[in-house]
Amino acid sequence: MKLRLKPVTLAVAQLVVAGAFSAAVVPAQAQTNTGVVGRIDVTGTNIRRVDSETPSEVQVISAQQMIESGYTSVSEVLRNLTANSNGTLTTGFGRAFAGGASGVSLRGLTVGSTLILLDGYRVAGYPRTDDAQRQFVDLSSIPFVAVDRIEVLLDGASAIYGSDAIAGVINIILKKDFKGTYANASVGTTTKGGGTTVDVQLMQGFGDVNAGLGGFLAFEYRNQDAIKLSQRDGERWAVGGGDYTPWGGNDLRPGARSVSVPNPVILGAPYLQNPGGSSTLPANNAFLTNTCDFASRNANLCTYKNTWSQIQPHQQDVNIIGSLTSRLSSEWLLNVTASYFAKQATQVSAPGTVPFASFAGFLTGGPNQAPKVGVNPIPNFTVPANYPGNPFGVPANVRATFPLDGTNRSQQEDVGTSRLVAQLTGTKWGWDWTGAAGYTNVTEYITYTGFVSPANLYAALNNPTNPYLLTGGNSREQENFVHPTVNVNNWNTLSFAQVSGSRDLMQLQGGPLSLAIGGGDVYRNLSAPNSGAGQNGTVAHVSTTTYAVGSQNNTFVYAELAAPVLKNLEIDAAVRYDYYNTPNNSTWNPKVGVKWTPIQQLALRGTAGTGFRAPFITEAGNAGSTFNFNSIRDTLNCPVPGTPNSPQNVQGTCSFNPAYLQSSNKNLQPEKSDNFTAGLILEPIKGWSTTFDYYYIKLKNQIIPSSSSPDYNPQDNLVRNPAPQLVTFGDGRSGLSTAPLIAYVRAPFINAQSVTTDGFDVSSGYTWALPDTSKLLTSVTWSHILSYDLTSGGIKSKLAGTHGPTAVGGDTGTPRDRAQATIQWMKGPFTATFNVNYISSINVLDPSSGSNDCQTALAVNNNAALRWANTGVAPDYCSVASFTYTNMYLAYQYNKNWTFNFTVLNLFNAKPPFDFETYGSSAGQTSNAVNAGLPYNPALHQIGAVGPFISVGFIYNFN
Repeated sequence: MKLRLKPVTLAVAQLVVAGAFSAAVVPAQAQTNTGVVGRIDVTGTNIRRVDSETPSEVQVISAQQMIESGYTSVSEVLRNLTANSNGTLTTGFGRAFAGGASGVSLRGLTVGSTLILLDGYRVAGYPRTDDAQRQFVDLSSIPFVAVDRIEVLLDGASAIYGSDAIAGVINIILKKDFKGTYANASVGTTTKGGGTTVDVQLMQGFGDVNAGLGGFLAFEYRNQDAIKLSQRDGERWAVGGGDYTPWGGNDLRPGARSVSVPNPVILGAPYLQNPGGSSTLPANNAFLTNTCDFASRNANLCTYKNTWSQIQPHQQDVNIIGSLTSRLSSEWLLNVTASYFAKQATQVSAPGTVPFASFAGFLTGGPNQAPKVGVNPIPNFTVPANYPGNPFGVPANVRATFPLDGTNRSQQEDVGTSRLVAQLTGTKWGWDWTGAAGYTNVTEYITYTGFVSPANLYAALNNPTNPYLLTGGNSREQENFVHPTVNVNNWNTLSFAQVSGSRDLMQLQGGPLSLAIGGGDVYRNLSAPNSGAGQNGTVAHVSTTTYAVGSQNNTFVYAELAAPVLKNLEIDAAVRYDYYNTPNNSTWNPKVGVKWTPIQQLALRGTAGTGFRAPFITEAGNAGSTFNFNSIRDTLNCPVPGTPNSPQNVQGTCSFNPAYLQSSNKNLQPEKSDNFTAGLILEPIKGWSTTFDYYYIKLKNQIIPSSSSPDYNPQDNLVRNPAPQLVTFGDGRSGLSTAPLIAYVRAPFINAQSVTTDGFDVSSGYTWALPDTSKLLTSVTWSHILSYDLTSGGIKSKLAGTHGPTAVGGDTGTPRDRAQATIQWMKGPFTATFNVNYISSINVLDPSSGSNDCQTALAVNNNAALRWANTGVAPDYCSVASFTYTNMYLAYQYNKNWTFNFTVLNLFNAKPPFDFETYGSSAGQTSNAVNAGLPYNPALHQIGAVGPFISVGFIYNFN
C-alpha cells in the first residue's frame, strides 16, 4: 500500500517509540519468480500472488540485514527473533540431548512445533532429537553465503505445510540465480579471550537464466574457536569456578571439600584409603604425590583450576552449494540445487574420577534391549597390597582424577548434510505447475574419548607385572586400554516428491478467484542406535543410552482458494489432509484468512485454523532413553516397609533406584492445536509502516514422558524379570525371591497435557531524510506473551514470566517480553547500524513442576540442589534479571565493488544475569560427585557470557 496521508503529530509520536528499539522487520517480499509474470511466492500460501501482504504475519530478514546484524551464522541471526522463547537450543547449551546443535522455538512451544523449510521444502532433521523426543533442523549447519532471505511465518500453517507448523514456519530461501563474483571475509575475536572466528564466503555466478542457462557455485568456510570458562576468570557470574559460598551455598570448585563432597578427588594428587579404618584419620589416607596431603585437603587448599569447561564449543563448517537453472522454454524452468554442509563441533567435559560420580553412568539400553542400572562390575576400586605407594599392607581403595597422561573427556561430532532438490515450474493447460523432488541425508559421527572402562581400569591397576600408575607415566597402550575410544554413527534421511497446480477460476470484483491443489509424499528414515558401550555399560558416563530407529511415511493432499471478493476484501481458505503410516495419525486441517483494507492507510487481517504435530519416530517408533528418576520400594519383595532387615524382606528392595525407560508408544495421538490471529497494518505516511498482530494457540494432546505427569505412579509401570532369583533376605538367609525382581520401570510417552498461550507482536519502522542528505532508519519489533498456561493432570499452571515449563524445553524459561530495535544512519559511502536486543526478567519458579516458592526452586529442583544442599536457606536470587545488549556494524563502501566493515557484538559488555535455576550450561562441571553447571542461561543470555566480540572484514561484489 502506498499511503498519502501526512499526520505530523502521529509521525512524531511514532518516532519516539520506533527510535528506541531495533532489528528491522519488513513485509514479506517476493521469492524469485519462477515462471509466472507478475506473480510472486510468499511463505504461508500455495498461491502465487501480486500482493506480498497476506492475512498472516510474515517477517522477512534480507541477506543485507543478516550481514548488518554482525553475525556470521544463520543460527545466530534466528536466535534473536523476538518470538523465539522457551525450548530454544543454542550450541552453547552443552548439556542438551542434542548438544552442539541449535534450533528455534517460536511462541515457546519447543523446537518440535516450529517447522524449518529450505526453499519451501522439508529437510531431514538432526539425528539426535531434543530431549530424546522432538525432531528439529540444526540451524547451525545451514550456510550463510547462499541465503537470499529468511521468511518467518508467525502463524499456524498445518493447512499449508502439514505437521510441525503449529507455532510457525521459518523458510530459509536460497539464491536461485547469481551473476558475477562475490566474496565476503571476516576475522574476529572476543576481548576476553577465546572465540576467534574466521569466516570466508565465495560465490561465482555463471551463465544467464534469461538466455537459457545460469547458476552459481558457492563455498563457505567458518571456524569458531572454543571459549573456556578459565578465560572468564574474575567474572562474577563465573562464581570463582564453582564457589557458591558467597551466595550461601556450597563450594563446588574442583577438589573442594564440602558437606556434599567430604572426600574430594584431587587432580594430580591421587590417594589411597585403608578400607579397614576411618577415612577421617590421616593415617588411613596415603597421598601418592606431593601435590596435596591430608591436612591441606581438609583445609580446602587442594582445589585446582577448571581447564576443560566450555562456554562455547569449537565448531568448524565447510559448506558447498551449487544451483543450476535452465529455461526449457518460454513457459518452463528447471532448477537443480545440490549442496553438502559439513560441521564439526567438540564438547569437552570434566575429567573422569574414581570412584565414579554416580551409578547413573552405567545405565544401559538399546534397541530391543531391556535397560539396566548399576551394571558397574567394579563397585569398589582397589589396588593390591604391593601397589606402588600403598603403605597399608592390604588392598586399598582408590580416589583419583583423570587424566594424568590421558586427555579430558570429549565428544566430537562430525555432521555431514547432503541435499539434492530438483524443481520444475511452468504453465500448461491454463494451470501454473510446480513439481519437485528431493533427498536429504544428515549423517552424524560421534567420537567419545577420555572416558573410562571400569573393567579395563580395574584390570590395569591390578596388573601384577606392569600396573597402571595413578601418578602418571603410563604407556599410550595402557591409556588406550583404560580409556577406549567409543564411536557412534547416526543418520537421518528425508525424501519427498510433490506436485501442485494453480489457476484463476473467475474474475471477482477485487481480482481473480484463484485455486491451488497439490499433493505429495514424504518418507523419513532414522537410524540412531546407541553404541555397544551404551548397550553393555562397558564405558562409564558415555551418553549413549538414547536410541531411535525406524521409518515414517507421510502422504498428503491439499487445496487452497484465494478470493478477492471486493477491491478491499480478500478471503483465503485452505485445507490439507495428511496420512501417516502409524495408527491414529491421519488428520484434516483447515485454515481461513481475511484481509480487509477499509482505507488505503489501514488494513485489518486475521486467520483461524487448526494445526498438528505427528509423533516422530523417537516417540512412536523403536526408540527409548534410559534415565534415573527416584527411589522406589518393591512392594512384593519388601512387604514390611520401614523394617529393611525383616526376614520377609529381600535385601536391597525396600529403597533402590531402578532404571527408567522413556519409551516410544505406537498408540500416540498427534498433538493438535487451534490457532487464531488478528492484526492490522498501518501506513499513515510514506516511509512509516506499523503492524500489530495478536495470536492465540491452544495446543492439545501434548506428548510428554509419562514420568512428567502428576498422575504417574512407578508401581503401575514396573517390568519384572521372568522368574524369581536367588537373593539374601533381611535375616541373612539365602533363597529365591518372593516374586521376580524389578528389571526396570517404563515411562512411555503419552498424550497428557495441554498448553494455551496468547500474546502479540508489534513492529514499526520509519525512514528519515535528514537535511545533510543522510538518511536515518529506525525500526522496532516487540513480542509480548500475555499468558502461557500449562494444564496437566487437571492442574493449570501459569508460566508466563517464569522458568517453566522445566519438563518441556530444557528449563530455559518463558520471558514475557523480547524486543529488538535498529537505528541505522547512512551518508554517502558510510553506514552505521546499531541493533539493540532486550529480554525481560523471569522468576525461578515453575508451578508446573511444583516449584511454587523460591526455596523449593533453588534448593530442590534440578542441579540447583547441589549448590544449596544442607545450607537450609535459599539465597536471594529468586528472579533472573532482564538482559539488554547492543551490536554495532559499521561499513564503508570504497567503490561499487569493495566494502569494508567493522563489527562489535555486545558493544557495552552486557553481563549475563544470574540464573541459579538453569542447568543448560556445560561450563562449571566439577570432577567431584556433583555437576551443577554455571548460573547463567545459555539459551537466553549466551552473548553475555561470550562478552564483546570484535571483527573486521570486507565484501567484494562484482557483476
